Amino acid sequence: MGMERRLLNLLNTGGHLQKDCISSKRILFTRKVYYAKIRDILRNKRKGSAFKMEALALEAKIRENKGKGYAKKIRREGLLPSVLYGPEVETLPLQVQTRELEKIINKAGERALIKLKVDGKEYMTLIREIQRSPVKGEILHADFYQVSLKEELETQVPIVFVGESPGIKEGGVLQHLLRELDIKCLPTKIPE
Repeated sequence: MGMERRLLNLLNTGGHLQKDCISSKRILFTRKVYYAKIRDILRNKRKGSAFKMEALALEAKIRENKGKGYAKKIRREGLLPSVLYGPEVETLPLQVQTRELEKIINKAGERALIKLKVDGKEYMTLIREIQRSPVKGEILHADFYQVSLKEELETQVPIVFVGESPGIKEGGVLQHLLRELDIKCLPTKIPE
C-alpha cells in the first residue's frame, strides 16, 4: 500500500498516525487540508514517479523605473522586481505579485514551467535564479528565462527517494550523496 493511500486511510480513521503506519510518532493533522492534498496526489498519480510538467500562469507588468530605491518601494507594495530574458525576447524589467510567485514555488518548486503574461503577450519561462534575503529568507528578485517548447534544454532536477530500502529496515543509514541530477529534455517533459 502506497504512502498516499496510508495517509488517506489515516484521515478517514481519525486523524493521527497509528503504529503500523508511516511513523510510530503520533502526529495530528488538519483533516480538510491534508485530505485535499492527498486527493490531488492520488488524482494526478501516473505510471512511475514523474509527471508531465504543466505551465502555471503568472501576471507581470513592465517596471517603469530601475534602481535600489524603486525596488524597495515596490517590495513594500507587495510586488517583486524581476527580469525576463531569453533567446527570442529582449531583456524586460518586470514586477510580479510576490504572493503569486510564492504560491507557484510552493506548489511546483523553483523549476516550474511558468506562462508569464506581460502586457497581453505570453512567454513560456523557467525560473533561472531567485535571490533571497539572507536574514529573513524572503524573495528579493527573480530571473525568468524564456524557453522554446520545441528545443531541448539542460536543467537540474532534485532526486526524490521513494520507499524504504532493505538496509534501512535492518538498522542501516541511507546517505544521500547526490541531491540533484543534470538532465536534457523538452521544457514540458521536466519531471516534477
